[in-house]
Amino acid sequence: MTDDDLFSSEVVKGEIDRAPEPKRTRMIQAFAGLPITVLDVTEEAVGLSEVYVREGITPVRYQNDALHVALAICHALDVVVS
Repeated sequence: MTDDDLFSSEVVKGEIDRAPEPKRTRMIQAFAGLPITVLDVTEEAVGLSEVYVREGITPVRYQNDALHVALAICHALDVVVS
């Protein structure tokens, strides 16, 4: 891993797939050709995201955001870009 590696996850892919047009197409085009490593959604990350919601750190309606942060923590990433 270098300082400028890009990561995503299946969670992001699902969010893009559910986006309305033309936003979906613009997001797909923005990611096209970028060297992005897709992270697996692990049980550890899911469990951590559930803790964030249960403890009120993240509202239930932002469960995916809690999962994004948990994935970054579990994979020792420094920055989450939204």
